[in-house]
Amino acid sequence: MVDKKRLVIGIDMGHTFNPANYGGVGIRNEVEETRKVGEKLIRYLECMGHRIVNVTVDYADTQEESLSERVRRANAQRLDLFVSLHFNKFNGERNGSEVYTYRGRRLPAAVRTLNNLGNLGFKKTGIFDGSKLYLIKNTKAPAMLVEIAYIDSPIDMEIYDPELVARALAEGITGQKIPQACPNRREENNSSQYRFITKDGEIVDRDSKRNSLYRVCVGGCLSYEKARDITLEIKELGYTVAMEVIE
Repeated sequence: MVDKKRLVIGIDMGHTFNPANYGGVGIRNEVEETRKVGEKLIRYLECMGHRIVNVTVDYADTQEESLSERVRRANAQRLDLFVSLHFNKFNGERNGSEVYTYRGRRLPAAVRTLNNLGNLGFKKTGIFDGSKLYLIKNTKAPAMLVEIAYIDSPIDMEIYDPELVARALAEGITGQKIPQACPNRREENNSSQYRFITKDGEIVDRDSKRNSLYRVCVGGCLSYEKARDITLEIKELGYTVAMEVIE
């Protein structure tokens, strides 16, 4: 069973940022949306006490390299469950959520996940045979590939909210409710606890300097993954952000 108290879960945010395995583009961009949902999902699962193995590959020279590296990372760990996040695309004519498992097995986590997405308003297309999909076929742990919605469907994209999807996935994967102690990103972003430091060293509340322009300096990271995570967090707050390599 994959709904025991503490799980080791492999999370794969599908596709890469470069053309080798870029993913679908419609009303939104698949590779960007899998990261939005995936990063939030990981935060929730970790807050719920589970250990997460992030096997996402952001850049690869070929599609084969992209897929095989994800499998290698997943199989290097003893996972209770492997979950790959994706979005569908079909000329804007289809909509709904679906899950792929080995031989279409109705894993409890797959059933719960599909039901939770349905509760958000997505059409439940079903649980299908994913035996021929590279990730499903080659991972050692029980695996499911979740097609969250159709990236080019006006119906799905009207419903789609990365925060709500991440919560639905977290509870579906684990069979557990997210504790109230795990704040969602909106609550964090709307919190009044933020303070700013002026150039004179004065610490002020965020609302006390409404006419000022603030520059945020984050610093350098030796890890690309850490730099990417910080960049995505700042982008989620609605700010323009750029990441550069310093030789």
